[in-house]
Amino acid sequence: MSSELEQFQLDCAARLGSSFSDIAVFVERPRSASEAVLLQTRLEDALSGQALTGGKCGVTCTVRMPSAEVPEPNLPGPVFDAAIIVRVIENPAINMGPSGTGRSAEDVALAVIGALHQFVIENVAITAGQEALKPAAPAAGRITYDCRFSRRFALPPQARVAPVSISVSGSQISLACATAGASIRYSLDGGYPSPSAESYSASFTVSGPCKVRAAAYLAGFSGSNVTAVAIL
Repeated sequence: MSSELEQFQLDCAARLGSSFSDIAVFVERPRSASEAVLLQTRLEDALSGQALTGGKCGVTCTVRMPSAEVPEPNLPGPVFDAAIIVRVIENPAINMGPSGTGRSAEDVALAVIGALHQFVIENVAITAGQEALKPAAPAAGRITYDCRFSRRFALPPQARVAPVSISVSGSQISLACATAGASIRYSLDGGYPSPSAESYSASFTVSGPCKVRAAAYLAGFSGSNVTAVAIL
């Protein structure tokens, strides 16, 4: 199953692929070095006239890897504003020739924006950004534009184990968690109390200064926040 970010990229590419009959649309998501080389080869073939889409060539669209920001960090989830760039590259020498599309990079970029802006997927709209269209650094003899889009989504909230309470009585340490069935893990050397850390079963005694750090875990729940107490 694709993540929200990956699905955003794939949906944008599918939308453009169904909107253009004569322009090659690529997805920038190579899984290996060989796939990256193959993607670049296919891109160059479409720009140079070695590969045709609908009998045409000379201009391409590449849906690049998405990014995301958290605009409201105090909301649970969190909520993301995912951003994506569709890069339009034109090789005018081929594109305006007999086998070319005859459509300039600007025309194709505007068509990309028209195809994706306010396109709704599962009740959430893709929108063009404020800098919807910007020229990008071109290779020699190429014209390049970046079209920018965003889409908001949230991760589903996950129940979290209650934090561990740490009680100190002299050198005696007791740990407790309000989530029934949770496994408490702790460290005394400042290390992270991961699920593989020391397991707590009963109160224990420390022999000198240390820092007790503890967290709790339960299958189906997100691990608790880390609590700590310095023993002097």
